[in-house]
Amino acid sequence: LEVAGRSGRFRLTLLSEAPLVLRRMTRGAHSVSFEGEWKGKALKGAAARDTTAGGCHLEPTWFRNPQYALTVGGGGGETSLKVVLRRPESVWEAPMQRSVVESMMGFYLLRAPSELNSKLPLQDKASVQPDILHESCFAPTLEVSCTIQLCAQTPTTLVLVPATFGAAQQGPFEVALASEEPLSWRELT
Repeated sequence: LEVAGRSGRFRLTLLSEAPLVLRRMTRGAHSVSFEGEWKGKALKGAAARDTTAGGCHLEPTWFRNPQYALTVGGGGGETSLKVVLRRPESVWEAPMQRSVVESMMGFYLLRAPSELNSKLPLQDKASVQPDILHESCFAPTLEVSCTIQLCAQTPTTLVLVPATFGAAQQGPFEVALASEEPLSWRELT
């Protein structure tokens, strides 16, 4: 089934409760994916520095979550960015059954400052509210996603903060990005 350079046929079925618009992507499609992990249970003391399982913005350890700088092209005009956060069922099935609410996952997309050399100082949601472009629903699922529209006259940098609802929820995740414009990512430390 997977043979490079061979054409094939497919059918696309779309179901929606709202009107849909299907557009052909006029420019080339770009995509990238990377893996991350929420790790560490120690939320206080010296070991807390290595903890990346900070929980959602309601947790005082929210700032410990991984942060990624996402840069989307700049070919001019409007472009879309699709962000998909997923986690493997084989690892997350048991934690999701043990604690449905605490293990829910979601993410935040924030505008990046012009000089972005390290993680954003996330104290509480109110301190970054003006910079939040999107906050996904936190759901007890294996995948959460969104598509946002950007006006990308110049390269646009956003900060992605994936999180579980509760702190100290450990396990791997994957982020997949897609856009009509070139895109890149890097982990912030």
